[in-house]
Amino acid sequence: MRRRVAALALLALAGCGREPIGAVGEEVHLLGLPHRSEVRCSWGRRLAEEGPAEDRRLALALDHPSSLTVHGVESPAGARLTFGIHLRPDSWEIRPSLEARVEWREGEGEWRRLLDRRIGSEADRAREWIEEAVPLPRSPGGTVRISFEAPAPLSDPREVVYLVDPVVRAPRRRVAIPPKAEGVIVLLVDALRADRLGAGASDRPVAPQLDALAAEGILFERATSPAPWTKPAVASLFTGRSPARHGANLPFARLPEGLPTIAESFSGAGWRTAAFVANSMVAPEFGFGRGFDVFEVVKSRARGVFDSALAWIEDHRDERFFVYVHLHGAHAPYRPAPRLARLFLEDREPASLAMPGEEEPWDPKTLTALYDAQVATVDAEFGRFRARLERIGLEDRIAFVVTADHGEELHDHGEWLHGHTVHEELVRVPLLLRGSKGRPVRRARSRATASLLDVFPTLVSLADLRAAPGLEGEDLLEFEEDPRRPRVLFHWTDMYGRRAFAVREGKHKYVESLHVGEGAPRVALFDLEADPGERHDRAGDLAEVARRLARALDTYRRLTSGERWYLSLRTGGNGARWSGTIEAEGGAADVRGGLGLDWAILETAPREDGFDFAFGAEGPTAEISFRTNRAGVPVRVALRTEGDPLPPESILLGPEGGRATGNPLDVPSAAAATPLFLHDPTEDLAGEGPRCRIWYHAPGAAAAGDLDPEILDHLRALGYVR
Repeated sequence: MRRRVAALALLALAGCGREPIGAVGEEVHLLGLPHRSEVRCSWGRRLAEEGPAEDRRLALALDHPSSLTVHGVESPAGARLTFGIHLRPDSWEIRPSLEARVEWREGEGEWRRLLDRRIGSEADRAREWIEEAVPLPRSPGGTVRISFEAPAPLSDPREVVYLVDPVVRAPRRRVAIPPKAEGVIVLLVDALRADRLGAGASDRPVAPQLDALAAEGILFERATSPAPWTKPAVASLFTGRSPARHGANLPFARLPEGLPTIAESFSGAGWRTAAFVANSMVAPEFGFGRGFDVFEVVKSRARGVFDSALAWIEDHRDERFFVYVHLHGAHAPYRPAPRLARLFLEDREPASLAMPGEEEPWDPKTLTALYDAQVATVDAEFGRFRARLERIGLEDRIAFVVTADHGEELHDHGEWLHGHTVHEELVRVPLLLRGSKGRPVRRARSRATASLLDVFPTLVSLADLRAAPGLEGEDLLEFEEDPRRPRVLFHWTDMYGRRAFAVREGKHKYVESLHVGEGAPRVALFDLEADPGERHDRAGDLAEVARRLARALDTYRRLTSGERWYLSLRTGGNGARWSGTIEAEGGAADVRGGLGLDWAILETAPREDGFDFAFGAEGPTAEISFRTNRAGVPVRVALRTEGDPLPPESILLGPEGGRATGNPLDVPSAAAATPLFLHDPTEDLAGEGPRCRIWYHAPGAAAAGDLDPEILDHLRALGYVR
């Protein structure tokens, strides 16, 4: 009889247009359902990762009184709600006890109390967190509320209570997926080096789960990022435009309105869209949420991000969905799972692996081993994520892109981290594409030159969507590089008082870099086939190649930068508060910062013919730039430091260093014009007290006539040459 009922159930599912996939253990992480949740807390919804190193979990930070309410919670027979409660040890000194409650209701009915517990016993205080398991009534979709109350309101930040990973767990039961259900997932692992797919530097597999996925699709072995740090790189992935075009090139910069994003393309075609992001650099506050139904910033290395994404995906498995998952797991500080730390560090104690100070940095071998352990930790979590998708019948219905925003320097050129150069360890990234059952792709290892710019056009092609206008990338499903006309790609960074540009064509890469305060820029040419580590400068013996790529780079900068004014500032010490006013006939706009202004907030206020500005420079140099709405008109500049006018003798004009005659002063563009885009703008600004150089850069269209015709064709195809 039981077999007959089961058979009839399967036939019924088939009749409803669904494919039975057998029995799975239901596991719904409630923190991954922001679209069906309400948080009552003075600071709103704030997710963090809590718990011991071996078992860190996603948690909701709450004050008290506070609550989490989740609607539409399916509760089959035998379902339980499990969660943890965590308070920091010093909070017990302030708040001796806390009331925790779990309530349930059907529809608009009365609340039914399932748990009412006072927390604060000696046993409670001795635990890392307090585990609770609450049986739930059987229901096709009720509402659960978890709340905390204390005798008095929160009065100290140490009193925060963490609701740890509330999960509805159900026994194994039959589930089914509609035949048209499908998804696209873009997984970006922050700071993942391209050479960690395959064997890492430790000669052992670092990312076997990602390697397995790569074997099922196309691995692009020569993929790069246009920038060596997060914001401009992800902005390029989202918009299919280079940093020079999208302009989101500083930590507090916003993605400009009006640029179509990949999420908007999917959303506009009726796909559900969600993003689960561990790096606040690409938060909705900076414009990255456009096109997403749900955008959740999850302060977790990997597991919490994956769990949140899984909960949302399972909740939308009847639909077509596009999901962006951004992990912070390979990014410093490196805090790998202790088991993997011991493996890669050869049983060295994880407790000794705190972040190094400037006085006592890690040796390269230890740094590399710790980084590999961190990557392995992320890889293990990805394996867990993928296994769950397989158990619920969705894994083969999902097309995957896996990539990184940039790499990580591990003393390859004597330094650490990222953002400071455009060397290969920072701009080369992994890029793999695995198709789905309904949208297959071939299995291959491609040597074609690829870029993060290509993700947008490739995925809209794979999903049969309409491509947005103005994309600079290639559809990698159709792109076949002609070895006689290799693709040209550009890289750029402007961080930490450094500015660097690079252009690559085929096996050659030409680099110009500047470190503020060190004088003239450095130039180099590398043969990446013979010298992938960029150890040997070939600019001398391949002078014609270097000259041709230098012209291409100069033309690219001129055509993408457009007309801009620059105020290069030297504080004369370790920081200053700068403010001022810029005015021009017809107005001025598009204000940006740079060269040391990396982490300061540039404040601007519009005026009828320009803008006011203010910022606090933390280091010895800073720079702001802007454009006038009418080309070539003079600008009127007023400068102040610490509220006082900057003396005119401390203001220089253009590369020749002409002296200002007043402050405020009117500056004709000819008086400040410079043909050099890469130079040390603070040169000759040494001396006591704050100083400024005002310079002007106009596009040099005539330079295009000096270009190699093939490079000119490529720039024309991208819209830089008209």
